[in-house]
Amino acid sequence: MVVNRKKGGKYSLEFAHDMVAINSDVQLAWESPTRVKVIETGEDVWRIAKIIGNGLTVPFAPDGPSFRPGEGGETIICDVGGKPLRTRRELEREQQLADTAVAACPTLATVGESDAGLWQWDLPDPETCLETLMELNALDPRQKGKRLVRPIR
Repeated sequence: MVVNRKKGGKYSLEFAHDMVAINSDVQLAWESPTRVKVIETGEDVWRIAKIIGNGLTVPFAPDGPSFRPGEGGETIICDVGGKPLRTRRELEREQQLADTAVAACPTLATVGESDAGLWQWDLPDPETCLETLMELNALDPRQKGKRLVRPIR
């Protein structure tokens, strides 16, 4: 896996080599005209490949305010990307969904409680990070794409 810094404080996550043969136990990566690297793959690798596809871009740097689930004001007015925005939050729903997400991630339980209740976990290695990502991806698909924060018109 390769993590690269992108513009705007974002990061991309992608495989170092192209994943060619779908669901194969091995991948071949040419390192030179006379040298081939054999990379063992398994079910976990293919699940990760399915999640990140051709690459995943994530916003590790914040763009606008950040609040813990269920805490803070219901109405937020802020500047995001140079534009003033106002939104209304559903605090109880945020808390319920956050608790559900944490309960659905047994990997987080092995890491321990979040830092001082800040809803941040320090994951010790890439494998733990990817396992947590897979557990989060497996959450109820009906919740994907639903907004916890709705713009006020």
